[in-house]
Amino acid sequence: MRQIMDAPPEIIEQLLTFNEFKNCLRKDKLNSSYYEKVFNWQLSIDDNEYLRNIVSAYDEVFQLQADIDKTITMLKAMDRNKRETLKRERFFHHCRHNWIEPLTKEDFKE
Repeated sequence: MRQIMDAPPEIIEQLLTFNEFKNCLRKDKLNSSYYEKVFNWQLSIDDNEYLRNIVSAYDEVFQLQADIDKTITMLKAMDRNKRETLKRERFFHHCRHNWIEPLTKEDFKE
């Protein structure tokens, strides 16, 4: 407990934000399709800086160890429809493997 009290304010703020998010999940009982929709909406934004922030956040949170630049290049090469239908788990898979496998129809929702 003492270590938490001595933590920098940024860490405390992150913990509070995480706890708020966790409480939101409990209250609203959001299912995985909600996160899939949010993910696809985020990828549909055609702005380099925004995509860099989103990809970096997913990389950090899910510890994907992705090549951020390569991931953004791959996303920008997709048309909007493909980015809006890319499965989140397949995106994670490709990030973890640095996009060495080609995209296939199993990577996208029907």
